[in-house]
Amino acid sequence: MLVTEILNWSVALVPVLALVAVFMWLDAFKLMTVWETLGLLLMGMVAALAAYPLSGVFLDTLPIGFSNYSRFVAPWIEEALKTIVIVSLFRFNRIGYKIDAVISGFAVGAGFAVAENIFYLWRFPDIPTSAWLVRGVGTAVMHGTTLALLAPITHELAERETG
Repeated sequence: MLVTEILNWSVALVPVLALVAVFMWLDAFKLMTVWETLGLLLMGMVAALAAYPLSGVFLDTLPIGFSNYSRFVAPWIEEALKTIVIVSLFRFNRIGYKIDAVISGFAVGAGFAVAENIFYLWRFPDIPTSAWLVRGVGTAVMHGTTLALLAPITHELAERETG
């Protein structure tokens, strides 16, 4: 039981956090500190915490059912909340280079995924390890990758606007 639980937590959380570490290692400029990256992970977790009650309001309000809501509405809410973090980083001039944007975006998305997976690990402890593997490698990496693509595109558009 304990071994399975440790395995579930590991496969749900480690892959996306390992990718954040790999991105930081690949960064040739090393302009972002570990503390800044941890702060971005935390900001992503806060976005996930904000998504939970916000989604609850929409789920109760919209007459489309849970399945349709989770497929067609929830992703828009989640991406909007993560995007607010990235736009705030640009607004406060915290992103300088495109590689910073990629790492920042992935870290925020990874933080969102970690918080989401922790919530699900506590809420549904009996889900099999294979499902946690899919969430840890698939869904969690998708959250990070979405913002890792959005942030440098936003950076490019911002440069064109000010240039």
